[in-house]
Amino acid sequence: WNSTFIMLRDALLFKDVFQHLASCDPSYTCLPSEDEWSYAFDLCQFLKVFYDATNLISTTKHVTTNLVIEEIVSIYHHLYTHRGTSNEHIRALACKMQEKFDKYFKDYNILFAIAAVLDPSSSCHTG
Repeated sequence: WNSTFIMLRDALLFKDVFQHLASCDPSYTCLPSEDEWSYAFDLCQFLKVFYDATNLISTTKHVTTNLVIEEIVSIYHHLYTHRGTSNEHIRALACKMQEKFDKYFKDYNILFAIAAVLDPSSSCHTG
């Protein structure tokens, strides 16, 4: 999903350039419609959570084990929230991703909860 996010993010930055190209060059015939730009924007926003989580968790410069649980919870909440969105494309994507997410993380819930309680840097210990 990261490569899709990056591609959409970068394309959205150049939306005006694509529109200018279409107005100057009649051979350029693949300008996205406003609906397609809107969908690209929505999809980019939806995928940003996964991009950010991947970059945070997979960094090699810092110890990130304590962040994994927080990111998994964040992703779960993000998917759950978007299952009810009015955008049918995002809703369908969120539902499919939720199924895959549940397949991989359903049995780890108790393990993650125990790890969070035992982790001294966890927010369970503040207060």
